[in-house]
Amino acid sequence: MGGKTRFVMNPFAPLELSPGDKAQLQQTANTFLAQSLHSYEIYLKVDERQVDGNRWKPLKVKDNMRLYIEREIRTTTDGNHSMMNEASEQAGTPVALLEGKMQGSLEDVVFGTVATTSEDMCFNATYVDTLSGAAVLCTVAEPTLEEPLNTVTMKWQELDLMLHSNKRDFVFLEATGFTHLANGERVGYKLMYSIGFPQTPELPSRVRGSVNVFFLYRQEHDQCVEVYASGVVAHGSSVESFLVAPSAMKFYTCTKYAHCGEMKKLTWLMHRRFATDKQRGAPIGEGNCVNCGIPISSKIFGRFGRSRDSCKLCHRLVCGTCRVKKRLNFVTLEMTFEERKTSFCPVCIKEAFEIDSQDAARAQIMSTGSQYAYHSGTDYSFASSSGVLFTERFWHDVQVSIVLGVGGLMAGAITWPVGTRLGRVVAELVVVLVALDSALGE
Repeated sequence: MGGKTRFVMNPFAPLELSPGDKAQLQQTANTFLAQSLHSYEIYLKVDERQVDGNRWKPLKVKDNMRLYIEREIRTTTDGNHSMMNEASEQAGTPVALLEGKMQGSLEDVVFGTVATTSEDMCFNATYVDTLSGAAVLCTVAEPTLEEPLNTVTMKWQELDLMLHSNKRDFVFLEATGFTHLANGERVGYKLMYSIGFPQTPELPSRVRGSVNVFFLYRQEHDQCVEVYASGVVAHGSSVESFLVAPSAMKFYTCTKYAHCGEMKKLTWLMHRRFATDKQRGAPIGEGNCVNCGIPISSKIFGRFGRSRDSCKLCHRLVCGTCRVKKRLNFVTLEMTFEERKTSFCPVCIKEAFEIDSQDAARAQIMSTGSQYAYHSGTDYSFASSSGVLFTERFWHDVQVSIVLGVGGLMAGAITWPVGTRLGRVVAELVVVLVALDSALGE
């Protein structure tokens, strides 16, 4: 994606909740989770994974995932007093159901759903949703080292529904984590349940909608996750009936969570490597491709160097045949989003994707600040706990590692104070070289 996309920041004053409010929200999440698990157990044991065609109308089949809409709204007067049916009746919108299988690991899927800061919400959205604004309003239950992916938060998000229409926004309770079925089998979950507060009033030029959905995930076998999701998304519109199908289609975004989790691990590993490199300097790759071992030309100018690159994790050379290009998304501290094409070697990609998602989450809990935020104007920067920004720029054979901090600017093993003329010239030269390389590589 060229240029930058800016997310809308939190439009509300800080949401301060009493311990009693938080306890009630936690109980709401627990009740909604229990009812969701009960629905899933019926689907597994009673219905034997068969969807009742008399109740559910097929809407779409895509990539081993089947989406349905309830044929009629079930009223609570029929004895259906679940939170889902109450939400459906109140919104005047039928319940949607998604079931099927997707590729990935259970841990990566849940890791891809977790976002404990506004920056993390926007980072996830760049891979999963089409949000124009997002914010964490209040943390109800912090993740722990024992359960690093179990979270309960109050959130706000905004999306552009369609052309010439007011934006929709939602205020909701979100819970993520792992739990167990009655037989002891482990499942992951994500819950979203709309709850309003006086501190989160409806906003000008926006229509307040409601979202009451759950996603349950179970590891079917290696790299295959069963998905069972259901819920109601109401956009608060007088033409709500025309929006039922588009709203239900949003359920398919859950298929992107595994990829999001992998990209989060890759980004986190880059952050960790950069934190190490800023202390000792990044090694400069020489000679042969780190993967296949073939000699690589030392020519670096013009298009002669296009067949070679360097891995942004191990910094070693990788030939054009072996290199793996990934589109990484970055959210700046100014809440803008940029997409960058980044090169890696196969060994480092494998290492990143095999990292235990919960270990990565634990490391993030122990650190401070977002692992996915960086200052604008740099290529690959991550805010460290010390406030120092480490940036690495590559131009074929030329590799320059820059540290922007209190002391000055360092390139490779040589340090120039930022205030000196030479330091400014080197920094500007790196920017020009990277721009030229990007233009030649298109």
